[in-house]
Amino acid sequence: MICWLGEEEAHQQNIYNILNQVGNVGNMPVTKVDEKGRVLLPKELRKRMGIKPGEEFLITDVDADAVILKRIDVKKMLESIIEKAKGVDFDKLEKEIGEEGNRVARKKYKVFD
Repeated sequence: MICWLGEEEAHQQNIYNILNQVGNVGNMPVTKVDEKGRVLLPKELRKRMGIKPGEEFLITDVDADAVILKRIDVKKMLESIIEKAKGVDFDKLEKEIGEEGNRVARKKYKVFD
């Protein structure tokens, strides 16, 4: 049976596969958490991924024994938000917010026009 996975399902399957491989540490480098909670990424990994000092990462736990780091570029994210905001019609937005506020108030207080 062939099962095609969507992008999200494929991503989750990749994470699952990686986590299963972690159980078999083999040639994987080992690192420790220091007294300040810091984890040193092994030099080979930093070099292979081009990780530079000061780069930022999002971190989330996958389960009780696994975390995922995702490199982020906050400057690029902010620049993207600013570019998108330049295209917003604030007069139209203000009008829509007012209309929605009025609609909610009419519904909540059972006011009819």
